[in-house]
Amino acid sequence: MKSLWEFEQFLATDTELTANLDQLESHRKRTKNSYFIIVLIAIAFVCGAGYFMYSHTKESGSGANTNNVIYMIMIFIGIAFVITYLYSFLFRKKTGDNPGMAAFGGNGGFQFDFKDRVIRKMVAFWDPSFRYQINNHIKTAEVLESGMLYPKNYKAGGSDMIQGEIDGVSFRFSDLHLLSEKTYVKKGEDPYNTVMFGSFFIAGFPKTFRHPVFVYSKSSMEALQHEGEKVVLEDPEFMEMFRVYAVDQIEARYILTTSLMERIKAMGKKMGKHLYIAFADNKVYVMNNNSHDRFEASWFKRVDKKETLVQFYDELSEQLSIIEELKLNSNNIWKSE
Repeated sequence: MKSLWEFEQFLATDTELTANLDQLESHRKRTKNSYFIIVLIAIAFVCGAGYFMYSHTKESGSGANTNNVIYMIMIFIGIAFVITYLYSFLFRKKTGDNPGMAAFGGNGGFQFDFKDRVIRKMVAFWDPSFRYQINNHIKTAEVLESGMLYPKNYKAGGSDMIQGEIDGVSFRFSDLHLLSEKTYVKKGEDPYNTVMFGSFFIAGFPKTFRHPVFVYSKSSMEALQHEGEKVVLEDPEFMEMFRVYAVDQIEARYILTTSLMERIKAMGKKMGKHLYIAFADNKVYVMNNNSHDRFEASWFKRVDKKETLVQFYDELSEQLSIIEELKLNSNNIWKSE
């Protein structure tokens, strides 16, 4: 695992990365300022219409009513203008795909550029053999192979898939947003429910086993399913943090050794309370439903600051460290130690 010190040395010596960050920071400021100007103009438009409407409220006759209607329309347009651009500014993940950006100075895909020119370099710093795909993600079929979710008509979206091999263990993970179709939809209602929004990790497991084992955080998640019965293990802290289900209780204990439970507890404390793990088909599946998109740059933070880059590096390290934290590359994974 590459240390933080090594990463800081990388930041200090990579001149291409420094140049990219300077350009991206200028891009961020320019785009943010254009949005604020647009919003201020729209607010002034609404306030002006409201003032004129108020000043004509004492007028009599049809002319006043006509003016009021006109001013109400102006206010409505202005408010819609503000809402539209605040939404696109604050909540659109792929601002480069936002047609409104091109109309007001353009963006050129700031988020995409940041990932392509900064996150890609971080991934290559870890290991040049890793493959980073900005617009790819774990597929629905792979999620269902874990056995963690009820089979439904899901719709999957996501980004930032990284795949490769660490010490002989193949892995892939991505941000993932999984939706399910609603059975009944009212007029104008969103036809989908969010099932999970976070990250999904898949890696090879070093030993074969016949039946799946599920280790679930005790936080609720409606779409979760499992095979088998509840397993009670000898570690009270582990049982306080997780629920365990398995068809074969003996095999569950064979997989969940004392040392492996310790590692899962450490990972749970580090990654949060929405952690769900399945051991199935000689793989380990790790779902973190933390409602967090890891590699999106904030419009309100400088992208060229060391603290910002360290935060992104920590997010990357958290995912890649799963293999090392679970010691999936160790021949001693089955020992209780």
